[in-house]
Amino acid sequence: MKNSEYEKISDEELLGKIVSEKSAKELLEKHKTLEALLLKSYRQELEQVKGVGSKTSSRIKAVGEAVSRVMYQKSKKVEYVKSAEDAYELCKDMVHLDQEEVRVILLNTKNRVKSVETVTIGTISSSVVTPREVYSRAVRAMAKAIILVHNHPSGEPDPSFDDKEITSQMKEAGQALNIEFLDHIVVAKDGYASLKRETNSDLRKSTERR
Repeated sequence: MKNSEYEKISDEELLGKIVSEKSAKELLEKHKTLEALLLKSYRQELEQVKGVGSKTSSRIKAVGEAVSRVMYQKSKKVEYVKSAEDAYELCKDMVHLDQEEVRVILLNTKNRVKSVETVTIGTISSSVVTPREVYSRAVRAMAKAIILVHNHPSGEPDPSFDDKEITSQMKEAGQALNIEFLDHIVVAKDGYASLKRETNSDLRKSTERR
């Protein structure tokens, strides 16, 4: 349960505790949300607003970095991944990225996290993310199972055609290498999607139509 004198005030009022009320209003009008202002803005952009100098912009970015670290520390507490939700919690910080990033969660036989590694940064497609790139990391780490995770900067977690193609390729490669491909998770601001769950749902729908 929260216990803060600032809990019920607006984002603009909260920001007004760091900068002037006029500057707070202009900053939020420009960046739309407090999240975008703190985590995605650049100091040069902030200093274009009247009343925001180098010291104030530095203070705002310091607060943003503190928020980012708290979020990352929370995600690191996930030691075992036994569900799509666990994978989402482990990589939740990806929802704030401006471009697509692909990570692989490497697990041991008991689904304990050995490590989380970034595979690629940029647009995800079957031609960019290859099973070789993903499974070479799994082999080096002697992982027994993996989960692929990537983000949708658009904010919507609905899997694309490419997402489904990549999932199929990764599953086949995992079978050949005897490394279990558990799931492919898409994370976004509106939540997450499990490709395994989506596939099972499609199979159920196909069976019901017969």
